Amino acid sequence: MKQENAKVAKDEDRGDILTREMLASTSAEPLAFRVVRGGLFVAAGSYFNILFGFLASLVLTRLLAPEAFGTFALAMFFFSLLNLQPKVGVGYAFAQRPQTTGELIGTHLALDVAAGLSSFALALIAAPILLVFGYARPVVWVTLASPIGDGDGLGVFGFG
Repeated sequence: MKQENAKVAKDEDRGDILTREMLASTSAEPLAFRVVRGGLFVAAGSYFNILFGFLASLVLTRLLAPEAFGTFALAMFFFSLLNLQPKVGVGYAFAQRPQTTGELIGTHLALDVAAGLSSFALALIAAPILLVFGYARPVVWVTLASPIGDGDGLGVFGFG
């Protein structure tokens, strides 16, 4: 009954049902304004991540012995190569959806956990290869632990 009163319109490109109010709110701002604003938010977020990573590295260099910091840095390098979550792009696809539903959240969680488990499986496959190439066992152990404890980890421990 609410849909009849709101005079719904069907968006042919996405198949979503949009009310007249939603259509009016999306067309109120020019596209260029929304693009620039979105770009500024992305740039600010990227610069914040770079700054935070740099500051975290400074703190870690002070807290850890040089050997431990080298082990950690090398393991993080290998994990960044093996981590599938940012490469799959599930988070970007989730952010592009105009409406959030329970089904969408469940699908996002399932895909994110699957990507995290796949990253862990890749780390398990890479572990003996790293040992064959002469990398120290602590590097391999930290690489294996990274999918679990990382902020993006298995999708369960995510903080960002």
